[in-house]
Amino acid sequence: MSTNGTSCGIETDVYVVDNGSTDGSYERLFELISRGNVKNAKMIRSPTNTGYGGGNNLGYGKLPASVRFFALMNNDFLLAPGALTQLIRVMEEHPDVGAVQGKILMDGPIYNCGFKVNEALIFTDVTEPLHEVSFTSGCFSVYRMEAVKKIKHHGGLLFEPDFFSYGDDNVLGLELWEAGYKCVCIDTLSGYHVVRASSNSEFQTYLSNRVWVALVVASDSRFRALLMYTSFSVVIIGVIRLIVERNPAELLYAIKAWVGGLRLGKKLIKKGERISLYSAPIEKTSLIQALFVRFTHQTQSLVLRRHLKRRNNG
Repeated sequence: MSTNGTSCGIETDVYVVDNGSTDGSYERLFELISRGNVKNAKMIRSPTNTGYGGGNNLGYGKLPASVRFFALMNNDFLLAPGALTQLIRVMEEHPDVGAVQGKILMDGPIYNCGFKVNEALIFTDVTEPLHEVSFTSGCFSVYRMEAVKKIKHHGGLLFEPDFFSYGDDNVLGLELWEAGYKCVCIDTLSGYHVVRASSNSEFQTYLSNRVWVALVVASDSRFRALLMYTSFSVVIIGVIRLIVERNPAELLYAIKAWVGGLRLGKKLIKKGERISLYSAPIEKTSLIQALFVRFTHQTQSLVLRRHLKRRNNG
């Protein structure tokens, strides 16, 4: 979604990216847009699933040069009335803001108000609008095109194509801070994010762990040397998941995530895409505290996955 409007009247273009769907989604959406039910909407179709980053790269590449602001919105996000107008107003009134979101209602009475990162590259949800955050949520945020254009990484793309999924919005937020712009959350409801359980949750875990290891390798964290060794905790957590869920795929994906993350991190360094933490508002903690947060986060993720599976199967 892109806009050139002002707070008095927003003019938007909507770019719908079909990311290699095979369930008839493209045909239904194309028919809906062809009938004129959605104003100023355009369909973009990818023959294959290129992941979160790849799909958004396709849409970003179609934006005209005149665009001042653009929003990224997941297909499982419901936009609250008036939210876009309020977010654009923040952009217009504060030229130093590169990304903005409002409060996002998650599964149950839980708000996401952006994310904070610590020195072990652990990303945690902010549940109260603190204004400045390490990065805003990739499920729905508004970005300033001028700010994004100042980021020289990724070969002109919005996101690193090798990530596929997870870590994309994290890195973009940190890059905006490094470029001299802020990421903020305002105290207004943006909408609702429908949390879904994946049919292949082992693959989700693989992707998120792989990206974490890669970010550790490519970061400028003062704990980087020690984190390189403790990144093997990905495999240890995989053993725990194997015991709890009695699924050998959990351990296999954990090993692949660790090895793949080390390779991806080295590739980012070779491309000159270091991850800078210290321009952003981050949580400075001891290494032990930071790793404890990660272990707790992983445990909560396992509990949530089991809950969602039972709910969807029940």
